[in-house]
Amino acid sequence: MKIHTTKQTLLEALSPFSRMPQKEPCVLVRADGQSLSFTGRDDRTQLTMTVRAEPPCGNGQCAVDRLRLRAAVEGLHTEDITLESCASGLTVRSGDSDAVAIPAMGVMETLAIPDGAETTTLPTGFAGFMLMALQSASDDDTRPVLQGVNISPRGIAATDGKQLNSIPLPMAGLRNDVTLPPSPLYFALRKMRWTSVSHWDASGTRHAAIRGDGFTLAVKAIAGPYPNYWKVFPDESSLDISATIREDGRDMAMEFLKSVPRENDARTEIWFHQDRLELIDGSGRKLAVPAASASRNLPCGVNCNAMFMHQALRLGHCTFRLGSRAIGPIVASGASGRFLFMPLGDRPALRASATATATIPTMPKPQPTQPQKETTPMTQSTSINGAVGAAHPTCITATVTLPKTTPSPLPTPVAQEQDPLAELSASLTCMRESLDELRTRLLDAGRKIREAMLQQRQKERVYLETARKLDCIRKAV
Repeated sequence: MKIHTTKQTLLEALSPFSRMPQKEPCVLVRADGQSLSFTGRDDRTQLTMTVRAEPPCGNGQCAVDRLRLRAAVEGLHTEDITLESCASGLTVRSGDSDAVAIPAMGVMETLAIPDGAETTTLPTGFAGFMLMALQSASDDDTRPVLQGVNISPRGIAATDGKQLNSIPLPMAGLRNDVTLPPSPLYFALRKMRWTSVSHWDASGTRHAAIRGDGFTLAVKAIAGPYPNYWKVFPDESSLDISATIREDGRDMAMEFLKSVPRENDARTEIWFHQDRLELIDGSGRKLAVPAASASRNLPCGVNCNAMFMHQALRLGHCTFRLGSRAIGPIVASGASGRFLFMPLGDRPALRASATATATIPTMPKPQPTQPQKETTPMTQSTSINGAVGAAHPTCITATVTLPKTTPSPLPTPVAQEQDPLAELSASLTCMRESLDELRTRLLDAGRKIREAMLQQRQKERVYLETARKLDCIRKAV
């Protein structure tokens, strides 16, 4: 075979293979008339990248070392490159002067998609939804079925037993569900368009393949039934507490939750109020986030993992709902699908700082002085009926004789002086809250600076890429 193509096309086709954990970096170069494909595989995945080649293009294939092929392409100084195969290997040529010979590595077996495989067309944006769900998958090797992403007629779902990310998608053409294993190749192919998914059984193993514009990714599906995650969703009528964080408070909440120490599962208290959402971590730091709440049972608090709430906010969810009558999952919504996470233990007790109004202590009113008079001895009878008395109808009666006493007049209340230590403690608390608010603002400003720098670098990359393309057009003309 003899194929003419460009240097950039070859480098873009070979780039995703760098994320594949191959023991032997072998890639199969195959030509079939009008296209050129590169195929690499490991124990669980097989990736095929297809590019269009300029004529003349023959038919043939050759397995070579991927790293040596990439190094040979990067070492050439011209944009036009020719690939030519022979019995000994593959020759990478740039014009008539530069040529690099790469020896062949023998025969490479590939997995073909059978004609009877069940194929379903994927909706737009499927790659982004799958990467979002994959962030909630488990990393426990003892539970492999929870490490992947489940695709079913209900949509996409991933869970680790403590958090659940469910995204409903129109997958009506899919009759059976399939669980795809985790792979770094999903992230490498995220910018390409994914068109269809196929799955089939071969030799007692479930296989699945995702096809897109210019690639085909075949994987070994995870065996075993996926949990019935849809039974975890609570009844909508039971979620009587709801709070929606405003856009200006979402970034503040994310920075606060990101800085929570990871000890004790990063336990954080969430308090729902009428006009705000209060976050209190284990060290006593508090952040009030502006939010619109709707419930009659406010204020209400719940303990949760700060990492789960940060995950929900990072996915774009700003509405949090839960039930006041029973302890159930917290449902986050507002973006694609729903994100559920379980509380930690019982609900916290109502704090003085979490109440809507402060309670001001009052001085006790002096009792009027009673006139002195003599009283006769008093006899008081007390009946004690406990659990034992309920079982046995016998009543125990105790008689107590009180001696004659003459009540003394109550002392006149003296005005209490303000404790300087209490005043100093209140000042320190106010200063600490001000420092926490200032730290949150500084973190927000740092984040905005990083985003501005990232946008600047992106503009520089676009400028350099545009200049390179214009240079290529100028040379072609």
